[in-house]
Amino acid sequence: MSCRIEALIITAWNLVTSKILPLLLLPLITSCIHLQIVLDSFTHTICSLKDSLVQLQHNSVEECFL
Repeated sequence: MSCRIEALIITAWNLVTSKILPLLLLPLITSCIHLQIVLDSFTHTICSLKDSLVQLQHNSVEECFL
């Protein structure tokens, strides 16, 4: 009887780890990928804004000396 219970537990564990767990982790992985894309886009926007501000500052300095 003990061997049957042990076999049942092993079978249930294998089912959970091979079928159910990946289905639960997939949305989490997908969310992380989407978050990375959003963060990359945000970083690109911040860098573009910084470049624009530096260019504006440079233009302002040139205007002062003209």
